[in-house]
Amino acid sequence: MRWAVLLALYLAASGGMTLLTSALHFDRDPRSCLAAMLEGSAHRPFVLRRLVPDVIGGLTRWTPSAWQARVVEHVAQLPAPLPRLLLGRDPRVAFAHLLLVFSVWGCYLGALWLWRALLQMQRASRAGLLESGLPLLALALVYPLLNWRHGVHIYDPATLLLYSAALWALLGGHTLLYGLIFALAVWHKETALVLIAWWIVALSGQPSLVRWGVAGGMLLFYLGVRLGLGWLYRENAGDTLEFWLLRENLPFLASMVADFGWRHARFLLILAVAVGLPAWGWRSKPLVLRRLMLAGLLVMGVPWLLFGILDEFRALLELYPLWLMVCVPAGYSLPSSTAVAPSGTVRRS
Repeated sequence: MRWAVLLALYLAASGGMTLLTSALHFDRDPRSCLAAMLEGSAHRPFVLRRLVPDVIGGLTRWTPSAWQARVVEHVAQLPAPLPRLLLGRDPRVAFAHLLLVFSVWGCYLGALWLWRALLQMQRASRAGLLESGLPLLALALVYPLLNWRHGVHIYDPATLLLYSAALWALLGGHTLLYGLIFALAVWHKETALVLIAWWIVALSGQPSLVRWGVAGGMLLFYLGVRLGLGWLYRENAGDTLEFWLLRENLPFLASMVADFGWRHARFLLILAVAVGLPAWGWRSKPLVLRRLMLAGLLVMGVPWLLFGILDEFRALLELYPLWLMVCVPAGYSLPSSTAVAPSGTVRRS
């Protein structure tokens, strides 16, 4: 009975988040709309993030056209606003948009279960309410992190799932699975560099030849895929990396004193929560989690300042699953010899 209730809650929560995400419109930004991503004409750097559009495009091509038309026709007869949320605003890619919405549902549901598994893995005591309720709250908090001005990009939900799975595989010692997730993450987005840093940090107790040799191989694979994608879409409009430091971020910071507004308040509020919760009981938390977080901030923080927009925290979604784990109070039991506080002991609750 408990499992049935939990499954119903997770399905409802992930379904609700999927509709909220779809309400932000995947095609709000013409540079990265679904149709352009599928046909490969989107602007860089968006077009270089290929995992989701390639999977959706493949499924669409393999599905008979007549069957697609019937499905779209049935969905279009649903009560408003469901047709708009499920099929999007471009009739040419209505079926692909429907597949995208279902994939988003799967990503959110998968992230919920992975967060629950991570909490079970790291907690010394089996606190059922924490393990079941905290993932629901964490998923609800994703929505304010999304890009309110340009909508959500089609690869954002998959980012949550990939990096949640990577963290679970890394902490659980599933090396081959971590390698597979890394390969998918490289195809997915250029931020997969953080997974190389996580590998180096998590295996700090292993022989240097193994740790650095594998990291070097991961880096070569990363460079090969990313440079290959860059060459493939070299003729597309846009830049390989959007440089926002001078155009957006420095003016945003400078205007905080003279012209303080909603964007500044939202930025400071989320930043305070993002820093305050991990800092609470920081030294009592596993050393491996703290090292992973610091490495992640180093790899992701500088690019966020240079190439991201400061009040769009979705630029740091890769770190969100780890941030969630670090925010949990003391009482850990990770299956890693490095998962100890500096004193060698961890307070247990």
